[in-house]
Amino acid sequence: MSKSKVSAISASVVAALAPSIGHSADMPKAAQPASPAPAVVANPFDVSVEGGLVFSDYSQAVNSEVYGGSAAKLGITAKDLGGYGSISIGRKIENSDFDWKVGASVTQFMDNKLGAGYNYLYAAEDANLTSSSGFQSVDLDLGHRFNNGMLTGRVFAGVRAMHEADKTDINGTVKLGPYLVSVEEKINHQFYGAGPRVGADVRFGQTFGFVSSVSAAAIYGQHQWADNLHLNYSISDGYNTYSLSSSTDLSTVTEMDWMTDLTGSVGASYKPSENMEFVVGYRAEKLQKIQTVQQNDELVQGPFVRFDVKF
Repeated sequence: MSKSKVSAISASVVAALAPSIGHSADMPKAAQPASPAPAVVANPFDVSVEGGLVFSDYSQAVNSEVYGGSAAKLGITAKDLGGYGSISIGRKIENSDFDWKVGASVTQFMDNKLGAGYNYLYAAEDANLTSSSGFQSVDLDLGHRFNNGMLTGRVFAGVRAMHEADKTDINGTVKLGPYLVSVEEKINHQFYGAGPRVGADVRFGQTFGFVSSVSAAAIYGQHQWADNLHLNYSISDGYNTYSLSSSTDLSTVTEMDWMTDLTGSVGASYKPSENMEFVVGYRAEKLQKIQTVQQNDELVQGPFVRFDVKF
């Protein structure tokens, strides 16, 4: 076949296929499958973890009783120091503005040790006092959420159960010439109770904001006191020492009564997302009519940090 005929055939084939090639080039490319949207929890759990330092002066009342008006002169004014921690979990009730929450908290102070001594000619006296205190609570409540622009919050009502325990140990010696008396007294108090609790939590702001909370509980329960005194008498004639010991339960008392628990806090908030929040603030809690060994009311306060997360 001649070259002219081959060229003619090739040209005719190209001309016949041209419309199809152009049409294929104009066709849109197949769409790529879309990436799956991130899963969104429609009704997440709210978890809050909080902790901080606590300060009080519960030991100062019994301190004054033991050492009298000279306590301040002797420099016996150390504050009671401890720690506080709490955790709670809650969730919104479906198709409503109500939610539920359960929580627990622990406040515990370190042992506070104080001492004083007196010497005068042939007489000498010294005393040492060790006191400690702590309490725990468990909460269950039902709340209602509200949202008004930058102001959001929650009001709630529920019940609080509480246990408190405190003790004071007094050790002292009195010496007069050859006579020596050692005194050891142990005073313990405990409270168990439960009762209604109401309160509110509010926040003002967006990414950064201010938070505040307040609550009050009236708790009915049982107080238990126990006071044991141990005495050891000894006398020395320079060659021999003669001793006599005795132990007595001065009192064991059980009583039912009401006490109140008032709590308030303020703080600064940083909320990087809807599911996370950090808070730094200051809180105070007052147990009224707790009737501890040291005093009738106990005020606990200090700085705290909190982390809230939804999942």
